Amino acid sequence: MSERSLHLSLPTATPSMASAVIKGTRKIRVFPKNEPYLLELIRQHRRAYNLAVACFKESDARPELRKSEEMKKTVLRGIIREFVRDEVIDRGGEFASAGCDEAVLNAFRTRYAVIERRKKGEAADFAFRSIKDVRQGFLIQKLSPSFVLKNFDVSEKLPKEAFKKLTRIVHERGRWFICAQKHITTAQNAETQGLRVVAIDPGVRSFATSYTDDHCTTYGDGFYASKVFPLLLEIDKLIGLRARARNDQWKKHYQKRIDRKVNRAKDLINDLHKRVAFDLVSQFDVVLLPSFETQEMASKVERKIRTKTVRSMLGLAHYRFELHLKWMCKKYGKRLVICNESYTSKTRSWDGVIHSSLGGAKMISDGNIRVDRDHNGARGIMLRALYGNLGHEQAVGAT
Repeated sequence: MSERSLHLSLPTATPSMASAVIKGTRKIRVFPKNEPYLLELIRQHRRAYNLAVACFKESDARPELRKSEEMKKTVLRGIIREFVRDEVIDRGGEFASAGCDEAVLNAFRTRYAVIERRKKGEAADFAFRSIKDVRQGFLIQKLSPSFVLKNFDVSEKLPKEAFKKLTRIVHERGRWFICAQKHITTAQNAETQGLRVVAIDPGVRSFATSYTDDHCTTYGDGFYASKVFPLLLEIDKLIGLRARARNDQWKKHYQKRIDRKVNRAKDLINDLHKRVAFDLVSQFDVVLLPSFETQEMASKVERKIRTKTVRSMLGLAHYRFELHLKWMCKKYGKRLVICNESYTSKTRSWDGVIHSSLGGAKMISDGNIRVDRDHNGARGIMLRALYGNLGHEQAVGAT
């Protein structure tokens, strides 16, 4: 096989994306200097948001209230601000009126989004924010350097464009983050002729397998079993200890240990996603990625895979990887094609025979030739592309 013999020409309808400067968000780890004060801001933000949502729910039940004076944005914001201020003063806290106003405005933005979805015929409703939510946060109308220096030690320097902008402060499983705005320059798409193409086959034993014209690469072979699964066993044990604990202090102790283990597992998966995505966009111009329908495969109704396999599949977070790969392709001017992988791993790529009873076998064979199943699946996805059965292309990189 000659070098670069599997170069594809994408449809001419695919637009060529020019370089552009876009607004992005960088999640920066920070360490609080006065955590009780920040938790109080989260509490006030959650309370104001929930009060606004309660008003919206009541207006849905009573249509005559929708156009009343009290449902106007400025009026409702003032009413909720006074209500929350009285509650904070009664418990001896420090009231932040700007944060309360931003919570109400955020609730109105949610309301507009719900209305738009309902106009399209989609099911949409309001939801209250719970104190038990894993991800909590509040909004700062205009982030200032003085606020950051007063309340946080930062792990890295914040971008200049992050200041004087609406910013979200997030508290998630014991860790704090600033979601700082950042200007990112995207690369221009390459020409559509003679592109370097790679086909990706997502998996469970190995995270992903890539197939190109000259080699096959396996990413994360045994990664989940050796790195992530032991952490999940420890988490299961800690959850059992927390359930049996009778003292609230011990429950909090176990919850903190659970959060640390969950953060560790999630960080490992995210690191794998970033490494694989960067490797793909730095070497190839077009990435063929199948739509890995984990939700349908994990459903208990007529499920044909084991619970352990389902847990491994969900733990590897293939959909989150797809979202990250979309962003990387947009940033570096590459193309991502979402295609169909039906029967690619069960079909022998050298003669087209389908193994309907292959099950969970690691290898696929016709009696003479034995091929790794993941390699065979990735090659099958590439062959589908060669025959023009791409599914649908997503013009990643569009502004």
